Amino acid sequence: MMEIKNLEFKINNYLTLKLENDNTIIYILGVKYRQCKSLLLETTTEKLKTDKNIDSIDEAAEILDKSIGYWQGDHFIYKIPPETEFWGHCSNIQVWYEQDYDTRLLHSNLAFPLLKELSDIGDTLAKRKFKEEIALRLESGFIPTTMFLVLNGYLRYLSREEIKTILESLPTFPPNSHTGKVFQLFPDEPPYFDENELYFLMEHPVIRLLEGIAETGDVGGDFEEWMRLCLSTLLEKCPTYLKERLLMFLGKCRIRDFTHLFNLGIMEYVSFEQFISILLFKNTELYEDFIQIDGDYVYGRILNEFREFFYTMEDRGSEAIDRRVIEILESASIEDIKLIIMFYLIEGLSLENLTFCVMSPKIRLIDKILSFIKGLNEGGAVRGVNPETWFFIRLINIIYLITTNLDKDLLISSFRQQSKKTMVSFRQSLNNIEKSELYPAAKIDILRQLVV
Repeated sequence: MMEIKNLEFKINNYLTLKLENDNTIIYILGVKYRQCKSLLLETTTEKLKTDKNIDSIDEAAEILDKSIGYWQGDHFIYKIPPETEFWGHCSNIQVWYEQDYDTRLLHSNLAFPLLKELSDIGDTLAKRKFKEEIALRLESGFIPTTMFLVLNGYLRYLSREEIKTILESLPTFPPNSHTGKVFQLFPDEPPYFDENELYFLMEHPVIRLLEGIAETGDVGGDFEEWMRLCLSTLLEKCPTYLKERLLMFLGKCRIRDFTHLFNLGIMEYVSFEQFISILLFKNTELYEDFIQIDGDYVYGRILNEFREFFYTMEDRGSEAIDRRVIEILESASIEDIKLIIMFYLIEGLSLENLTFCVMSPKIRLIDKILSFIKGLNEGGAVRGVNPETWFFIRLINIIYLITTNLDKDLLISSFRQQSKKTMVSFRQSLNNIEKSELYPAAKIDILRQLVV
């Protein structure tokens, strides 16, 4: 095929297209800018309006037949002559200019860099349209375009208030609309995001970055480090927002997502009291998950790590937590009691509050613990509990804690008020633990004094 040379088309005082070596090249003020890589179709704003399912060239590229060519690596191979391709590009960019740089009329990967360059060199129309077009395309809700703008730093030209306005304009999607597929649009090494970009990604009704991180789970490598960087950036720049957002998420997540966030170290941003409050009074599904995890090795390991993490925190045993535990003991079911035992909340009580729980006729802590032990010995009256697990040891240890911190004669009197069947069950428990060697023999000897 004979090569066609010296084709040139002037769009305006800033833009010129030239055909060079069968490639269409864009020039800005006479300086080579970039090659036009692909030609999808020629269109106008009016044509877009006639198809309710297509709002931009980006969307058209997702669904239209690529009959004019195909991609081979980073290059688009055309089935049409270079001259025809050249005039197609000229027509598209001419229409784009005539329609006040409407970015829907070109691929985003050309429209926005080109509009930014024109704005920087002094094109007054481009200056006026640049931020407006960013906002309009974000408001369209088309995720590939949205992610292009985010990943290429275009949100940095908008203020936090402008971002909030865009988010408010987006339609509300069902809570389960997030599938994690958005993360497929991230490169292997995602860029650093500032706090406004992270805020947008967190609050976007489809992207929902925090939920996406939780759903993605243990990915390892650079991507996991990027997730940690996102969280640390938010903690540094807007800690109040991050904590509030985490509390909102914890109020509706399940244990799988909670586990992923815990592995990323995110729970250190939430106080123990806040988490316990959510678990016991707001998120019934996560509560049920925790109730039933005995016997699951993976979640059991996470729970052990989680308990140990909070057990060393400074607010362990705070008066506010103690009050909450007392409220639970006064009114809760046997499974609620199981949960506060799982999190060492009874051991964390101050001596004064522990005494109150033992002496209170409304709580009768000794009765509750012995009833628990009796139920376990009778065949697992409580869901998810096996007498051979650590939970059984926790119950015995609470009795030991009470024995060594309160008046022993008072406790012996309390034990003597129990039924014969309950006492037989307690003795059996001590014998079983002694045989298993899961609990110190010296402590077992002290506990036996209660049922002499």
